[in-house]
Amino acid sequence: KQQLLEQCERRSSITSVNLASAVSHILAESISAPIDVPGFANSAMDGYALRLADLVENNQLKLIGYAFAGRPFNGQVETGECIRIMTGAALPKGCDCVIAQESTRAGGATQLHEMVEFLTIPERSQNIRPAGHDIRKDQPLFQAGRRLGAADIGLLSSLGIQQVATYKPINIAVFSTGDELQQPGATLNHGQIYDSNRSATIALLSDCGFIVRDLGNLPDDRTEIRKTLLDVSQEVDAIITSGGVSVGDADYLPELLQSIGALKLYKVAMRPGKPFAFGTINQCYFFGLPGNPVSSLATLLLLALPALRKIQGQSISEPNYFLATLQTQLQSRTKRLDFQRATLSTDKANHWQALPFANQLSGALSSMSLCNGFIVIDPDVNELAPGATVKAVLFDELIRG
Repeated sequence: KQQLLEQCERRSSITSVNLASAVSHILAESISAPIDVPGFANSAMDGYALRLADLVENNQLKLIGYAFAGRPFNGQVETGECIRIMTGAALPKGCDCVIAQESTRAGGATQLHEMVEFLTIPERSQNIRPAGHDIRKDQPLFQAGRRLGAADIGLLSSLGIQQVATYKPINIAVFSTGDELQQPGATLNHGQIYDSNRSATIALLSDCGFIVRDLGNLPDDRTEIRKTLLDVSQEVDAIITSGGVSVGDADYLPELLQSIGALKLYKVAMRPGKPFAFGTINQCYFFGLPGNPVSSLATLLLLALPALRKIQGQSISEPNYFLATLQTQLQSRTKRLDFQRATLSTDKANHWQALPFANQLSGALSSMSLCNGFIVIDPDVNELAPGATVKAVLFDELIRG
């Protein structure tokens, strides 16, 4: 993975995007807060705003006005006076605390000039949210390279920010190869299967905010694949294929890549996903995923997706791997780093448990759908007993990046 990332550079240009359309975009510039949030001291609850010193002398104060969120009391509160205040309303001048209406006799007064009897004496600044209690002006918020989520959009909106500088989503072309592949909905002849790899790849890339161009399924024809690669490499930032990268008679993508571009990485010491290929055609990056469905998704999640994020301009961080307790016996005799699909869950003590999927064959796509993560087995481990500690990672962690 590290070798792959070292050979990838950002290709995305910078554009200004309306905040409402910026979710899943990658920030091109760091952002600091232009204002305090909130910009004024306000009440944390419905009640009465007053001067603490007044209650020390008298437990009854005269109601002289009201303060609502967006409609503040604009006068000055003098000795012996209080203001009926609502949650989020600006604190009136002269007041230094808020008492909840439940702490008044009979729920307090509501009519002007009535007397409000208070049952408790608060502390100074009680129930007051000071200006900037959430965000301070000039506080650093987001670094360039951050992928904006829904909460980020809300936070930036609270700062009055309308436009953000982001990297344009990169364009990725996707196609699968194989004479045996048919589109879902078509009638299958003997020896044919439905194309699942392309659908899964496009769905994942779209979910991650990339612009995806679906080129369909290409037959195992060297001339047609060569022409497609050369033509499309002039139009997109990256090409992702599935199939054609192993050692079968019809698997000539690595050889083809060498003849029209540069094959920079081929075959990785992992299971599933050994026949993974990476290179360039013109200025376009090429990722050749294996044809087996599990191998295709695994290499997309573990290898291609981090590289694509770097090309997009996103900051790359290591996924959150954690330790889990194995619930059943496990075998691994691949002599490669083994990513076995498993159901990862926590017990009553909040300790992670790992239950490997029964079918670990690279064609068992159900293991990627019915499980929620990988457990990672080192190459020198042949067998593990129930209760052993294993390294694990959730699929969602890999997808979120």
